[in-house]
Amino acid sequence: MDLSPILIHSDLPDDPNRVDNFSNLPDELIISILSLLHTCDAARTSLLARRFCRLWESSTSIHIFSSQSDKFVAMADHALLQRNITNSLLSLRLSYTSKSNKSLPVSLISSYLIKARNLNIRHLFIHDSTLNLEPNILSIIFSINSLESLHITSYRLYKEYSLPAATMLTCLRILRFLVFRINSAKLNQLLSELCCLEDLHLETMMEHDISLSSHTIRKLKLSNSRTIYLGLYIPTLELLHYESNRVPCFRGEIPSLREAVFIFDDVGEKDIKAGSGLLKYISHAEKLTLEINEDTEEMYPFPLMLEPGKVAPMFSRLKHLDVTACFHDFNLEAVVSLLHHSPALESVSLRPHSLLEQTKEKRKIGLQSCLVMLMVIAAMLISPTSI
Repeated sequence: MDLSPILIHSDLPDDPNRVDNFSNLPDELIISILSLLHTCDAARTSLLARRFCRLWESSTSIHIFSSQSDKFVAMADHALLQRNITNSLLSLRLSYTSKSNKSLPVSLISSYLIKARNLNIRHLFIHDSTLNLEPNILSIIFSINSLESLHITSYRLYKEYSLPAATMLTCLRILRFLVFRINSAKLNQLLSELCCLEDLHLETMMEHDISLSSHTIRKLKLSNSRTIYLGLYIPTLELLHYESNRVPCFRGEIPSLREAVFIFDDVGEKDIKAGSGLLKYISHAEKLTLEINEDTEEMYPFPLMLEPGKVAPMFSRLKHLDVTACFHDFNLEAVVSLLHHSPALESVSLRPHSLLEQTKEKRKIGLQSCLVMLMVIAAMLISPTSI
């Protein structure tokens, strides 16, 4: 079926001079558009016209998402296994979520990844809800030397992942691991083998004391809930994003740091010591974002940002400050001290937490401190040198 009859019989009035611009689009442009769709949706465009019958098969990306094994396998077989070897593949996304928690055969997943390797894939995304990442599966993934980015998500069981050698991943620039448990020693070995890695995103449950070292990473995002001591030995690091339900004791050297983002949930008295050392650790940053969510079960607030009676370290390069917290006396004192010690500051954003989320005592403290904070900001606007 030609596409032009569809356009002619539309609600628009017939115009012999009207140009069918859609039909004049080059195949390359249409294929680029189809590459943005899920593979199943792209395949449905084959019903539009004879011209579209095979265009979707040339899509530079394959994204297969299904909760039914037969549909997942059928689409993967057609879109991936039957793909012409001369038609290279830019991106592959595999996401299979079975309601019965039944895994696909390891041999089947292996065949998909071997085919992707033969197609010189550059970006691989695997969501392992019921895909079973056995050691031989990981070995195949780590043998794809054309990979530029690798994203693996797996929250199945409390399984500690054993990582194979990554010496063949010479082009890998972006690595994202969202797993329940990973061996930190083997992770450091992996980082030492990735000579071009610039962006690392790690979300995992690891041991209480971990250290990460790299001479290439520029962006680092960490999310975990168990770490008490965190060592970062990354001289090239420029952006640090850290999320946790406790404040770890930081150590190591990150001299190139320019931007730091910290999001802490349910922090309380246990985090006082670590919280006080946090500001000193990142005092050379140019942009700082702090979001502190305190434990609502603790009746009274604690000095989480700065120990009472002490002053903040000198933030000589800090230009942008963004703080979200309950501004009780302790946090208010810390923010004011931080402002005093930030001579290059250009912008400040202070966001108080919703008072409805706090206990009655904290709501009272929060209301009082918000009023004080307004007076501090007013004083800054009237005379910046008066604070």
